[in-house]
Amino acid sequence: MKIKCNANELNIACQNVQKSSATKATLPALEGFLLKAENNEIIITGYNLEMGIITKINAEVKEIGSIVLNAKVLCGILKNLPKDEVEITVNKTTCKIVCGNVKYEVKGI
Repeated sequence: MKIKCNANELNIACQNVQKSSATKATLPALEGFLLKAENNEIIITGYNLEMGIITKINAEVKEIGSIVLNAKVLCGILKNLPKDEVEITVNKTTCKIVCGNVKYEVKGI
């Protein structure tokens, strides 16, 4: 998966979806978001076995794909990014987040 989008829009979307992610769950996937890139949009899904939230934002999708990332970690990263274009690249279970001079590498599922 390889995408490019507005960091502020992605941050707002993730903050909204975070309301549905579990904070302490026996299944690690419930503590995260499913990020799915397709058709020039990112679909962000959070689910905690009681409530689910799905949101979409426009993005430049260079390569389709999906990954589950820890919601708390991802929201913390996005909150501190500059208000610029963010590029997210996924290679198997490693997610690289680049925005300006800021670079993060996060393990996903």
